Amino acid sequence: MFLESVEAENFLSYKKFKMGLEDQGLVLIQGDNRDDPAYDSNGAGKSSSFEAIVHTIYGKTMRGLKGDDVINLDAGKGCMTALNCRDDSGAKYRVERYRKHKTGKNNVFIYRNDENITPKSTKDADKFLAELFSIDFQTFTNSIIFGQGDEIARFSTASDSEKKDILEKILEMTVFKSAQEEAKARLAEKATAISTNERNTSQALGLIDEYKSTLEKLRDSERTHLADIEEQMTLMKAQHDLHESESVKLAAQATDYETEAEKVEVKLSEVNEKLEKYKKVQELIDRQNSIVTSSKVEIRHFNSELVTLKDEVTKLKNGEGTNCPACGQEVTAETVKPSIDHTTAKMREIMIKRKATQEKLEKDELILDGLKKKLAGKDTLEQEKNDIVGELSELKASIRVSDEKLRNIESKKKTTLELIERLEKNRDKTYKPLINEKEQQLADKEKFVEELTTQRRELVKEAELIEFWVSAYGNSGVKSYLLDSVTPYLTQRANYYAGKLCGNTVEIIFSTQKQLKSGETRDKFEVQITNTVGGASYLANSTGERRRIDLAISLALQDLVMTRSKGKLNVLLYDEAFDGLDATGCENLIQLLQELSTRVGSIYVITHNDALKTFFDNQITVVKENGETQLVVA
Repeated sequence: MFLESVEAENFLSYKKFKMGLEDQGLVLIQGDNRDDPAYDSNGAGKSSSFEAIVHTIYGKTMRGLKGDDVINLDAGKGCMTALNCRDDSGAKYRVERYRKHKTGKNNVFIYRNDENITPKSTKDADKFLAELFSIDFQTFTNSIIFGQGDEIARFSTASDSEKKDILEKILEMTVFKSAQEEAKARLAEKATAISTNERNTSQALGLIDEYKSTLEKLRDSERTHLADIEEQMTLMKAQHDLHESESVKLAAQATDYETEAEKVEVKLSEVNEKLEKYKKVQELIDRQNSIVTSSKVEIRHFNSELVTLKDEVTKLKNGEGTNCPACGQEVTAETVKPSIDHTTAKMREIMIKRKATQEKLEKDELILDGLKKKLAGKDTLEQEKNDIVGELSELKASIRVSDEKLRNIESKKKTTLELIERLEKNRDKTYKPLINEKEQQLADKEKFVEELTTQRRELVKEAELIEFWVSAYGNSGVKSYLLDSVTPYLTQRANYYAGKLCGNTVEIIFSTQKQLKSGETRDKFEVQITNTVGGASYLANSTGERRRIDLAISLALQDLVMTRSKGKLNVLLYDEAFDGLDATGCENLIQLLQELSTRVGSIYVITHNDALKTFFDNQITVVKENGETQLVVA
């Protein structure tokens, strides 16, 4: 990224300034604190112009000021810092950061070729800027700026993780962390998939066992069902054959009974014919009996009349009669005798009639006796008929019983045949559909298990490959290899600069491993310092020596940024880098900076040393007066 200019309003001690940053060469920055001459250039705000660059990109200064703390105290509001730059493709960017500003509020705005591309939130905007400049705050303050004071973290005293973090960002190794996270996420997905696969396999195997058990039970039930059907069929057929045999016997028996009944009916007909003849005689007898009975009744009537008339005669003779019994006339003394004579005559007439009737009765009785004699043998025939009718009744009863038995047998035969037919149908209604369905389910599930097994092999294979990349993207993988590959370069460049600054008395060695007292080694990134005329470690050296060492390391890191990182910028700042250096050291540092300026467009050096002015292409004086800082370009 090429920084073109920086500007600010009401930022720290500045009310307003704008400073060009592109192709400025080697620039000396000095201070003039007119508010307090005792401090000379200190407190003038020399580094504040560069703080505006850091604040615009990261939202905080090198000293850690952020939020409203960066607002000019006199103004109390309306703070703005802005940075104009362009990328390698020529696209122009402008970044504006505001605090308590009338129009900008507390927002960040990002423009590309005058188009507002600001993300939705300040957090997202800060993330976008870190990616745009491809360098984070810590790396920026260790490789782009060599500052003074404890507020600037030194690579020499950074922890193992901090050193690795700086180098990883310079070498763009953060992509490996993202790649590792992605690989871990994919590995977790594969682990989940394998777990799901194993769970599905376990469930499928459980179902397979269940299907096999169910199949065995169904097949047993099928065999039992068919055996039961065959047994019942055999029993039903035997019963049918038995019923058939009984039916034949009963039919033959019924036929015999019917034949015998026909014979008996013939005999009965013959007897009936004979009895029919007696019937006519009986009719004559009945009529004759009626005649005889009538004659007997008539004789009794005559006898009764004779008795009555005899009594009347007696009464007449005794003078008791009042009317003539014969004619009914009143009896007087004169008519008693005629009435008796008249009555006696009538009695004689009745006796004559009685005699005639008696004679007729005797003849009729003789005729009746003759007719009765003709009925001789009828009783025998009647008894014979009764015997025949009894025999016929028994035969017909036997026939009815046989017919009833035959109907029952036929009903049983029909029921048996229906049962046989039902059993035939039930023979086909077996467990076969269920068996086929369960066999298909078993086959499908076994195929599913085969697919799961194949899938698991693939998943395990993929997981093993991803595990390799998780390890490869980790600290002991590619990152370790890259760190190992750059330590010789850093060692060479740091010692080159140390030779210029320290006169070949200091050796700086970058290493990725530390040897323990036990002789074992462990992964730890450290910077080993050896001073032949000073301390055997970084902290054992004097402040001036440590400053030269820090400067050599910073220059080596700057070289690494310029050669290996997309985050290289066209601007470097050295704040009081000449402090603690003797004349030779200063001269050597100037040579180093002049050499570096051929690769970096603008190098800004803040120093109190007036003797160095002649070595710089341009000069900027930072003047602070009445609490306000201004830039004066020479």
